[in-house]
Amino acid sequence: MVRLFASKRGITEELLNIVMLVVVALAVISITLCIFVIGRSMPSDTPEDSDPVADFPSSESTDPSVEFPEDSTTVTDEPESDTVAITDTDTDTEPSSESDKPTEPPTESETEPTAPPMPESFVPVTPDNVSVISANAIYSDHAILVECSTNKVLAQRLADYRIYPASMTKIMTIIVACEQIKDLDARLTIPSAIITQCRAEGASVAGFTAGQSVTARDMLYGAALPSGADATFGLAMLVTGKTDIFEAESEFAKLMNQKAKDLGMTKTTFVNASGLHNDNHASTVRDVATMMNYAMHVPLVKQILSTVQYTTSYGKTLTSSVFSKTSYAHQTYSNGVTMVAGKSGFTYHAMYCLASYHEAENGKGYVLVTALSYQNSYQPISDAKYIVENYIK
Repeated sequence: MVRLFASKRGITEELLNIVMLVVVALAVISITLCIFVIGRSMPSDTPEDSDPVADFPSSESTDPSVEFPEDSTTVTDEPESDTVAITDTDTDTEPSSESDKPTEPPTESETEPTAPPMPESFVPVTPDNVSVISANAIYSDHAILVECSTNKVLAQRLADYRIYPASMTKIMTIIVACEQIKDLDARLTIPSAIITQCRAEGASVAGFTAGQSVTARDMLYGAALPSGADATFGLAMLVTGKTDIFEAESEFAKLMNQKAKDLGMTKTTFVNASGLHNDNHASTVRDVATMMNYAMHVPLVKQILSTVQYTTSYGKTLTSSVFSKTSYAHQTYSNGVTMVAGKSGFTYHAMYCLASYHEAENGKGYVLVTALSYQNSYQPISDAKYIVENYIK
């Protein structure tokens, strides 16, 4: 019909096809516009600028009204603590429930002192307004006084200069041994090589004899009180299991250095367990204060370094070389602060030095380290008295 009409009007078939395509296109456009206008006029359930994907609830939703089915394959990552929990093997921990109780009873006595909370750091921090101890006020060339609870340095003198720690080294020896040895009644037969080496070095000794069987506890107190190198050799052998005393001490020193690194003692290197002189065996009074502060947070170590006298398993009495000085056994100073624990040291390179711990009447603890006093072993004790009375208020 259309073609017949077109032929009568002289319109070609090709032109007719073009006209029909145009008409169809216009019709499609008209329908599309009508749909768009109707759609815009109707209300919408979706807010403007909404992300359609974000409208679906996910496991990260913070809306408490959205509940998600439990997924048995989901692994929950617990946040990691910034601190490392240090477990004292001499302190009993109460199980949280019946099912958590150990199958065997604890081996240590329940009367052992409990450990105070471990701070995140033991490194002394020096404020800008720190008191500087005058060189004319004390005998020692180096000193640092630290409030333990805050790590704040109250007073210091040349605290970051290199020193030789001498027998203050034995604080770390005792720390490592206490943390490594599970049975303090474990025994070691003292080899003759230990006695020979101590004599060759001219080292102070606890008085063990070759072939004598001594306990780990005997050696710990032997290292602390009379500052015995025979005890430190023995502890190194007991901990490492080495039968050669030099191999044992070398392996033990690695444990000491690792502990020093863990504590943040960045300027300390231990070569041996006794503190006998070695050019590479060095520290600073700040690092020694770090070590002493940590030691006072380990109940057994604090107990050992606080002891005036100890009777060995074979009946010998050992006396503290620190607390035997005049009347300074747990001396209380004029400001009510008491010396509680200490470890002294001496070599001809280190001269006289002392790491000590003091407690005030309000319970606050203070670590004091002095080094390089030249004349006699009483000078560090005198320096401790002066610093404690003048800088702890």
